Amino acid sequence: VKTEDDTPIFVPAEISIAKFSLQEGVTRVYQAFTVPGEIPFGYKRRCMESSNNGHQIPLDAEYMEPQDSLEEEENITKFKLTPDVKIFEDIHRFLSGSEVVFCMPEKIVQCEGVLRTIAQRSNLSQPTISILSLPELLYR
Repeated sequence: VKTEDDTPIFVPAEISIAKFSLQEGVTRVYQAFTVPGEIPFGYKRRCMESSNNGHQIPLDAEYMEPQDSLEEEENITKFKLTPDVKIFEDIHRFLSGSEVVFCMPEKIVQCEGVLRTIAQRSNLSQPTISILSLPELLYR
């Protein structure tokens, strides 16, 4: 969810990056469930609607911790959270020296905002990544 502030705050749920080539298709995928962080005042309902009607990744930490017991609760999927520092380390390792990522044009602001939000809330340096339009890559 993105706030309407001058500098929007994003409440991330998940990060996913895929490596692909035109010849081989998708070759590797990185996926992590982020700590949602503090939900800005007035946005909890929008976050809950996004979760319930879309990705269905819970906002409640009780459903996002690793399970310690062997007993499974029926119809509940547990998500393992990945700390912000590890996400940035994993992204750096996954990109293995590349600083360019492509995505659909309508998602560029969201991708940049999620990385900025994670960096700011964790006092980390934002990864040096250029996020460019995927159609430009494919049509040039």
